[in-house]
Amino acid sequence: YRWPNARVPNVIDSSLSNAENVINQGFNDYHKNPCVRFVPRTNEQNYIKIFSGQGCYSYVGKINGEQAVSLGNGCLYAGTVVHELGHALGFYHEQRRSDRESYLIIYLKNIAENMRIN
Repeated sequence: YRWPNARVPNVIDSSLSNAENVINQGFNDYHKNPCVRFVPRTNEQNYIKIFSGQGCYSYVGKINGEQAVSLGNGCLYAGTVVHELGHALGFYHEQRRSDRESYLIIYLKNIAENMRIN
């Protein structure tokens, strides 16, 4: 599920035209390290489409074709953009790691019920 040559073609939907600065700020956080580049899509078959959907989400890793990255209401913060782009790159939540029990104690009573799926 890796992006070839660490290049991630992208399209920013017109629904987010007023948010391009914060999205580019997220791209630039990754560009500080030379290992990955978010580039405007030309004709690539596989790419991410960043749009204003219901909530903040992305598939984890590259999928074939257009890959939705949603930045809906409440998601337009640089940290959230970096987080969702991380999912598109293939990063899971740390608390979902298979070795988490060696490092974390999860107190479910401290987690809102609707957030326990994370």
